[in-house]
Amino acid sequence: MTDRDTDTTLARLEGFLNAFEWLNSKTDHNCTFTVENVTKAADVPSALAAHFKLKPSDFQVEPLINIEADLRDVFARFLFLFREPAEGHEFGRYLVDPRRSFNLMRDDGRDSLLDYLIGVVRDLGTTAAWRVVASLECGALREWCFQDDVVIELPDRLCLLHFGVSD
Repeated sequence: MTDRDTDTTLARLEGFLNAFEWLNSKTDHNCTFTVENVTKAADVPSALAAHFKLKPSDFQVEPLINIEADLRDVFARFLFLFREPAEGHEFGRYLVDPRRSFNLMRDDGRDSLLDYLIGVVRDLGTTAAWRVVASLECGALREWCFQDDVVIELPDRLCLLHFGVSD
């Protein structure tokens, strides 16, 4: 895959994440879903440290053993927050689909989108991935409610996928 092809495929992934960031932020919380290119270094903590101008010790990383399944779980956890009722109410302050006509409110629609996104990750030529836990020093990766950060290794670069939710 050429650099241009990689950039185009990353743009597709980022476009989906931006759309779901917007969709989920129409509920009772705000979401941040981003893709950041990170220059390769000796190891992932060193690469992140250089990117965020911090120390490698500010980042703990754990390899993802089953990249596709683990990334699918991360995508499913964050992209479909709009489907969950809040505060014990049947519909809460989340999006409501009383006729169940919105394809992504159904499991088959959700699974189809997840299959597509995993195909994009596969198209990128992802060779490894790590879950990242950043120290409190890394304010750029801190959310009020919860977050998940994953670094994927491509042939020519690392990419940080940040998923965060805050009130």
